[in-house]
Amino acid sequence: MRTEAKVFGVIAAFLAVVAAGYGWWTWYTSGRVEAGGTTTLGLSAALCAMCGLYFAFVSRRIPLRPEDRGDADVVEGAGRLGFFAPASYWPFGIGVAAGAGALGIAYGQWWLLVVGLVALLGAAAGLVFEYYAGAPRAN
Repeated sequence: MRTEAKVFGVIAAFLAVVAAGYGWWTWYTSGRVEAGGTTTLGLSAALCAMCGLYFAFVSRRIPLRPEDRGDADVVEGAGRLGFFAPASYWPFGIGVAAGAGALGIAYGQWWLLVVGLVALLGAAAGLVFEYYAGAPRAN
């Protein structure tokens, strides 16, 4: 996790410098700071910094992984990597619901937006609780 923390830290520092430079440049050329781009770059830097801090805190609690050691061999990283979910239809439902909501916004049909948001919440809940539903009962 130390490697990930360093990567996100470098990206956060880069985005912070770019945000400051962008803010200065827009002020210098037009006499005012362009708020949209400066805010976006600043918030992106903050998000990367949050991810980097999370990885830094987690890396203190777990033993060093082969990716974090310079003297590690490739063989040390072999084995089971974790649990990966099998195929699921819920992401398709999330996409259809988000598309319906976006069409509702695009065409000004607020009822379609509401239907899309409700379907989006239902599909997201289905995806999150997919493994907590249990096996179907045999009658």
